[in-house]
Amino acid sequence: MLATPGYFFQTPSGNFHCAIFDKPIAFTTGYSADLGCQGLVAAVPDGEKPCAKPEQSQALMPAFGLADNGSRFTCTADALFYGTSDSPALPYGQYLKVGSYKCLSQEMGITCSTTDQGASFFVSKESSKLVNSAAGGNGGTDSVSVPDVGGERPAKAAQILQDAGLKYTQIGGSDRGSHGAQCVVVKQAPIAGSQVKAGAEITLTTGEASPNGTPC
Repeated sequence: MLATPGYFFQTPSGNFHCAIFDKPIAFTTGYSADLGCQGLVAAVPDGEKPCAKPEQSQALMPAFGLADNGSRFTCTADALFYGTSDSPALPYGQYLKVGSYKCLSQEMGITCSTTDQGASFFVSKESSKLVNSAAGGNGGTDSVSVPDVGGERPAKAAQILQDAGLKYTQIGGSDRGSHGAQCVVVKQAPIAGSQVKAGAEITLTTGEASPNGTPC
């Protein structure tokens, strides 16, 4: 069976496979996805039921779908977002953007979002999260105070922002710089304390903790 046309990739670890499709695919009842990720060891978001193994059948995989009308979670036996066995890996710290959809690969997990509506999902082995700031209710107009993540390691800074219902883009490395010092957040935009809409994107710039914030 040929995969639905689109852009297929996987994380460097091979734990998660993702796709941004040319046309939406059926994801759950009454919902189609333009983008999605899945993996055997993905954590289940809060409020969702774990993926139980049906009797005498293939194990169900956690899967995350995204469209303009929000993000969704489901359990499926279908390889919805798998391309070929040699689908390219999206390196940590880099992102793939197709139209209004974007996926950012990090060692801590992968975040996919839609720039038009503010919906997104984050998935990793340890934790996962759905954000539907524009999918009904007043989520699309709620104001969020940008947390101060200056001096934090990139992975922790990203988690703080995601817990606040915000997305992020990272400029610079995540490990160590040319002088051997740990990379930390040296600049964020908008600045800490700014009021932004839920689902807004914060730009993080990293540099070495010493000397003098040398770029990572």
